[in-house]
Amino acid sequence: MSDTPAEVDRSWRSPVYRVWYELHGFVDDGLRDPILTQPEILAGMGPFEEVADAVATARAQKVVLGLLKARLDAEPAIAHRFVAQPGWPWLAKLVAAVRLKELASARIVQRGARGRASYDCTELVRTYHGKSLMRSLGFERRRVLGKDELAKLEEACARIKLTLPRVVEPTTTERFFSGEDETASDETED
Repeated sequence: MSDTPAEVDRSWRSPVYRVWYELHGFVDDGLRDPILTQPEILAGMGPFEEVADAVATARAQKVVLGLLKARLDAEPAIAHRFVAQPGWPWLAKLVAAVRLKELASARIVQRGARGRASYDCTELVRTYHGKSLMRSLGFERRRVLGKDELAKLEEACARIKLTLPRVVEPTTTERFFSGEDETASDETED
């Protein structure tokens, strides 16, 4: 086998292939739509023909770790494609950290006046753990919750020691008196 990334040994003898294949076993539809390619892993490894198989496998996993960190930082939604508990401990920690960071950044938007307030949980439902949290409460198809449903959600979040930030969207009257609507109407008159 050569060092060039274009030539990939697809046999089980190759540590790059074994690591790549095992990684994509932890991904839903991983082999049809791979997260990483073998040439990407090979490019980061350097020459490995003269080293022991265990060392080459460890080196390939280290390259995969670096590439995955960069991919997950750039696009955290990739973490949704992994199975709930990946088999490699370092991969499970990396995916869990990205998923928790994504959950912590979700906001709940309060719309309407206090008496008729509705709570938009769309950002929460887009996260991996938020989706499972809503499913466990029986709200899997809901995006907008009432006051009682929000109380159930906050209680469930309190059990896992999580507080979701709540953003209050101003009502039409509040926007009118703050002058936000005036600037919008001035722009349309020109």
